[in-house]
Amino acid sequence: MAPAAVAALQQQRVHWLPASWTVGLMTVFLGITSFVAVNAPENYMDEPFHVPMTQLYCRGDFLTWDPKVTTFPGLYVLGAVYAWASKLLLGWTGVGLDVTCSGPFLRSLNALLAVATIQVAYAVSMQLQHQQQRSSSSSSSSSRLRQLDVGSAAVALVVGLL
Repeated sequence: MAPAAVAALQQQRVHWLPASWTVGLMTVFLGITSFVAVNAPENYMDEPFHVPMTQLYCRGDFLTWDPKVTTFPGLYVLGAVYAWASKLLLGWTGVGLDVTCSGPFLRSLNALLAVATIQVAYAVSMQLQHQQQRSSSSSSSSSRLRQLDVGSAAVALVVGLL
């Protein structure tokens, strides 16, 4: 790699949301997940199809397939890996796959993925903002407009996720 390219890569820095925002978002999303688990403990909407498929994957059965399901198997692999990792982390408490691969527990994966999505969207937004600042003049009105644009995008993303 050319020295100029290496220097350019070293100058680029990924900007993540502060840890306090990440913890706050995770708390809110897990709170919503808990509220739903208490008020809708049974599978609903399309969960009667997805949860049993994920539970098959949790048991290591990758060959059984429900013909009514049109979702790619990656969703079920991700859910099974999440359940296995959770069992490893929580196993000392006696939590088994029966808990970590249950519908209410698998819903908590949505909270984790929502926070990850917001983090990536924020990092991309900040990267684009820095590129735009480097390529344009720094007038106060365009800077204010960029700040509003980033804020609007963040609010739209959070509302869309809820």
